[in-house]
Amino acid sequence: MTDIAPAISPDIDLVEMTLADAAAAFARGVTAETLAAGFLERIATYNPHYNAIIVMNPHALDDARAIDRRRASGEALGPLAGVPVVVKDTMDMAGLPTTAGWAPLSRRAGGVSLIPAWDSPVVRRLLAA
Repeated sequence: MTDIAPAISPDIDLVEMTLADAAAAFARGVTAETLAAGFLERIATYNPHYNAIIVMNPHALDDARAIDRRRASGEALGPLAGVPVVVKDTMDMAGLPTTAGWAPLSRRAGGVSLIPAWDSPVVRRLLAA
């Protein structure tokens, strides 16, 4: 990662983390940026072997920082605010490739790039939660 973020605390178990655990971490002052950085580090470690994630959101840490600013300002946030979520490439996310795992829709595999201009309803609901 080129973007430096605070290290994840050793008492946070990213492997077994539940939504309740994430909420408790936020209540203890853990930032969304720190949580996102921890998951990004795990993805960087394991994804080369599993290839489960085709495209990373290049704005993930910026998005997390925006949530942190909103939380710090006292804004009431939903239960998923700041919780990292993986959206498979079968769901449209504005500005990110949608391939549905099909090579003809992947520029990396020699196909075309399908870059939607809007989020799918599922993604909109996740972002609002």
